[in-house]
Amino acid sequence: MSPAEGLTFALMRTLVVVAALIAASAVAASAGAARQEAGSACSLSALRLKIGGLVSEKTGGQATLPLVLTSRAATPCVLDGYPSIALFDRHGHLLPFAYRHNGDQMITGALPKLVQMQRGTSAYIGLNKIGCQVYTTRNARMLRIALPGSSETRTLRLQHYPILNYCGRGFFSRVAVSPFERRPGGWACVAQNSCVRRK
Repeated sequence: MSPAEGLTFALMRTLVVVAALIAASAVAASAGAARQEAGSACSLSALRLKIGGLVSEKTGGQATLPLVLTSRAATPCVLDGYPSIALFDRHGHLLPFAYRHNGDQMITGALPKLVQMQRGTSAYIGLNKIGCQVYTTRNARMLRIALPGSSETRTLRLQHYPILNYCGRGFFSRVAVSPFERRPGGWACVAQNSCVRRK
């Protein structure tokens, strides 16, 4: 390769790199603008939290709790990722469940997607655990929830059903938690294969 050809090649390579950087910046700016247009992260104080309807379990021994978050905010906001969950017994003692985000027999293993919220719209969450195979009186009676990146919490008193009982660490202490979903029942596995984490 002659010096002139080498110089031309180097110049072309530099131009390709610059073009790639410009394109990447444009994509990032477009994504940022789209997120800004959708709204900032939702505040828990601007959401109404309630328990959804009873769930028809796939198999015996499952305990599934659906939750509904409805926006009361005057401006749009977004939910993204997973809620932080903590469960307590009737005395207010923390039950040391192991919370997981990879799905199970009832909860989807789908990765989170941005959920855009406006006044009156709702987002949906589901959590599930397999019931203890031994008798226990340590049942969850209160739920505390926080949104991603926020220290603000909300506490909700639980009904008698589903029975989210604690019987020690290990397999039966696992609680599967779904990402925020934009449609009712979006947190659930509609078929056994849909419980596997999807990309």
